[in-house]
Amino acid sequence: MSLRVKSVHNLHDKFSKKNIKIGELEDNSWGDTSFELIDLEGNRIIFFSPTIAKEKYYSLNNTIN
Repeated sequence: MSLRVKSVHNLHDKFSKKNIKIGELEDNSWGDTSFELIDLEGNRIIFFSPTIAKEKYYSLNNTIN
């Protein structure tokens, strides 16, 4: 599951301070920054925030599928 958040950097910092096991921040070529975690049931959850203009991000995102 992927969840868009207002600030992936702030959320990453918050989880890091709470000793939650998370992945590193990644700058993705399609225009967002993300990190992942695996919940207690083994589900992969990705948190992301776009790093480019909203119009360009959604235009690029539609061409990836």
